[in-house]
Amino acid sequence: MDLSNKKILFVSSWYPTRNNPTHGIFHRHFAESVSDKMNIASIHVCSEENLTNEIEITSMVSNNVLTLIGYYKKVKSNIPLLSNLLRYSRTNKVYSKLATEIEKKFGKPDLIQLNVVMPAGLFAKKLATKWKIPYIITENWTGYHPEDGNYKGWTMKFITKSVVAGCKAICFVSEHLKASMAAHGLINKSFIIPNVVNTDLFKPATIKFGTSTIKFIHVSMLDERQKNVTGIINAFEKALSQNKNIQLDIVGDGPDRRVLENFCNQKGLLNKKIFFKGVLLKESLAEYLSEHHALILNSNYENLPVVMLEALSAGLPVIATRVGGIPEHLDGSNGILIDVNKEQGLTDAILSYANHPEKFNSDLIRKSAIEKFSSQKVGEKLIEVYKYVLKIA
Repeated sequence: MDLSNKKILFVSSWYPTRNNPTHGIFHRHFAESVSDKMNIASIHVCSEENLTNEIEITSMVSNNVLTLIGYYKKVKSNIPLLSNLLRYSRTNKVYSKLATEIEKKFGKPDLIQLNVVMPAGLFAKKLATKWKIPYIITENWTGYHPEDGNYKGWTMKFITKSVVAGCKAICFVSEHLKASMAAHGLINKSFIIPNVVNTDLFKPATIKFGTSTIKFIHVSMLDERQKNVTGIINAFEKALSQNKNIQLDIVGDGPDRRVLENFCNQKGLLNKKIFFKGVLLKESLAEYLSEHHALILNSNYENLPVVMLEALSAGLPVIATRVGGIPEHLDGSNGILIDVNKEQGLTDAILSYANHPEKFNSDLIRKSAIEKFSSQKVGEKLIEVYKYVLKIA
C-alpha cells in the first residue's frame, strides 16, 4: 500500500514546548521518522504560567512536520475538583481550536497516532470520532508498572480503558510494558516499537583508552525514587577506593539535585571525582556522551530509557539494572546488567569495566543500535502499523 498521500496526525501527551524543549522529544522523533514517507502533522496542548492571552497557538514546520502547540493559562485554583474541571475545559477548548487549524493547514487526517494515553487520550479519541478515522497508541509511561504505582484512581482507569479499547492498535516500547498494561486489562492488537534515536547526532565516542581517566556518565531527571542516584554515588565511592583512575559525571536537573550534590560534598567527592553538569540539550548531550567511556543507570523501574539507546548509538556500553525493557536490549556484548538496589553489584560492574574496557567493541555496539533504534528502522516499523490499520479501518 502506498502511503505517500496519507495524512497522519500525532496527538501527544508529552511534546517539546518553548518552556520545556526536551519534554517528550522522542515523540517528535517518531513523527520525523516517517515524515519523508507521508504527510505528518503534530499537535500538543499545555498550560503556561504567564500567558498574556487566554489561549495562544504557535505553528511551525520542521523536518517536514507541521507542529501546532496550543497554550492556555495555567489553572491556579486550590480546590481539586474545580481545578480539574477548569483544566479539562481549557484543554478541550484548545484542542477544538487546534482541530480547526489542522483542517485549514493540513486537511482531514487519515489516522491519529496518540503518544501516551494520559492526559491527551480522551481528546484524541474525540477527534477521531469527529473525523470518523481510526487511531493508534504508542505508550511508554512507567505508571502502569507496580513499582511505580501511579496508574490509579477511578477517573484515570475509566478513561484509559476506554481509549485503549477504542484504538486499532497499541505500540509498546517493550514487552515488559505490554505485560504491565495487560495486567490492568489494557489489551488490544499490539506491536513492539522501541524509542527512536537520531543516530546521526549520537556519533561514536571520541575518547581514547590508555592513560586517560575512565569516565562514567549518568543522565536523568535526578528523581531518587526512580533513578536511585544515591546508589550510584555510593557504589562509585566504593569502586574509587580500589581504582583511583575513574570519574563520574552526572547530567540532569531535578527535584533531588541539591540533595545529591550535598551528599557528594559530604563525601569529599564533589567537583573532584563526581561532577554535576546540569541539563544538556540533545546536541550538547551527544557531544558530551562521546567524551565518556560508559553510561550508568541504576533505576528501580523503567520502560526503555532513551538515554540508554543514545549511549549505545554512540558506541558506549551501558551498566544498568535489570528492569523494564532494559534486558530486552542489553547483554554481555553491549553492557553489564545488575540487580536492583544492589550497590555491591554496581561497584563490581564499575570496576569490571574500568579494569577491562577493551572487552567491549564500540563499533559493534553502535552498529547494532543503528539497526534497532535509528529513525529509518523505527519509521519502517511504524509504517507497518499504519498499513495494518488503514487496511482494516
